[in-house]
Amino acid sequence: MKRLRFDGFFTIYHLLDYLDCPKKFYFRYLLKIPEKRISLSAITKKAIMNALNQSEKDISSILKQIKSQIEVMISSYREKNIDVIGELDLKSIEYMIEGYFSDPLLRYGKLIIKNEPFTFSIRPGKKRYWLKGKSGEVFLISKKDFIYLFPNFDINMLPNKDEIMIHRIVKTGVKKATSKIELAINEEISFNAYGLAFSDKKIVPDLHALYFLYDHIPYKDDRGIYLKDKNGNYIPCDIVKVPCKIGKKGEICKGKKSYCTKQKRGNVYYFTTRDIKRLKHIPREMMEICASIRKADYPRRAGILCFGYCGYKDICFKEAMGDFP
Repeated sequence: MKRLRFDGFFTIYHLLDYLDCPKKFYFRYLLKIPEKRISLSAITKKAIMNALNQSEKDISSILKQIKSQIEVMISSYREKNIDVIGELDLKSIEYMIEGYFSDPLLRYGKLIIKNEPFTFSIRPGKKRYWLKGKSGEVFLISKKDFIYLFPNFDINMLPNKDEIMIHRIVKTGVKKATSKIELAINEEISFNAYGLAFSDKKIVPDLHALYFLYDHIPYKDDRGIYLKDKNGNYIPCDIVKVPCKIGKKGEICKGKKSYCTKQKRGNVYYFTTRDIKRLKHIPREMMEICASIRKADYPRRAGILCFGYCGYKDICFKEAMGDFP
């Protein structure tokens, strides 16, 4: 197969797609082959992010805009004979949008940057690579208000100053990769953190957060959620003797029930840091990916995409069998 060289700016999506599978990167960005199928969740994500980037704040208007965009995109994909996989869940979208605009950080904090473009370069060796992205959302909030909003946060992670700067990346999918180590090495957070620090923005937020809109969706049912009793044995919540009276507040129940049907899924925020010492290591991490792409190194990486959803699975199989030019 002809090897093509990638030129131009790198984005976080280039890097993440390459990490997912270099062969997928090759099909998408070099050969520019459209995927045979696309998930409705990917379409929904694009529509939600487009809507949230607008100045409109009326929830009903935003929901109409999202629904309209989704319908237009679905129609466009189907005209190109691209299968759209999944079912549209407008109620869940409504929960996510309502959760976004009721989030206390919008009320207590000051939004100073919202998805502004930036460019920066890295040159850990002889080669220089140029990258571009969008900032995500950056807030300023008083330390006192932050502690009030996030009482379980480890205050030892907070700087010794009265005002905290928070950078958050809004996510629309189900939460994943939220452990301490996964947050510490998250490529998207590192990309944005370095871009904010070494582009024309020149800011170093005190905290970075993944913010999952999906966690604003209540559980449909609490049956089947098991709890531990005082002896460590598991018990189903539907046999507890004391009724739950806290669920109406949308909080984690402090009694015997862990969740109720009005209960949110949990913590929508997952915090980490990228201090100056950590930022110095990021160019080396990104350089390895950029260098592999520049060298036209696109091996097939058998992984979760091969056994789950991948829009290039059929083409990849044909190429592996020698049936793709």
